[in-house]
Amino acid sequence: CDVVLIDTNYAAARQARMAGLRSIYGRALDQSVVEQFEFSAFGRLIAMTPSDKLNLLAAIRFAPLFGKANIFRLAPASQATQTESTVPGEVLSTSELTFDRLQSILAGGGRIVNTKLSAQFTCEQLQEIHGDDLAVLFVQSADGAVNVHTPRSVAFGPGDNLVFVTTRPKPAAEHKDDA
Repeated sequence: CDVVLIDTNYAAARQARMAGLRSIYGRALDQSVVEQFEFSAFGRLIAMTPSDKLNLLAAIRFAPLFGKANIFRLAPASQATQTESTVPGEVLSTSELTFDRLQSILAGGGRIVNTKLSAQFTCEQLQEIHGDDLAVLFVQSADGAVNVHTPRSVAFGPGDNLVFVTTRPKPAAEHKDDA
């Protein structure tokens, strides 16, 4: 799954490049950024900035390129930036996963985990382990398709690979399924 990170923080963009991600130092709404990169090769936009308004503006700006159904953003922190159904962009994961919440989880020792469901390890068992400390971000189905998880997404099943955020720190004996 190809990913491009656009960030106004030079150090973050550089760190992403060093980790093997394509990254652009700049503002996603700047015409020069749009012109220097072929965004039509990508299928989705996920707006995850600390600014609810910037996430909304990015959703509006890129909806004609990606289509309204392929625009996602973190939940807004305030009711003032809650949006109507006419504005592009579905909420990523859950309506409780704001930028501040995600940042707090990760700063507090939480982590992003990659786990494959099976007949032996079901979604119910995953939820028993993590309880409310689980926010699914992406689902890779058994056929390889990657989908962004939203509050309206369907249930998961055997063969699905889940990428989720959890507040639970890594257990000492956990095996290699971390992202």
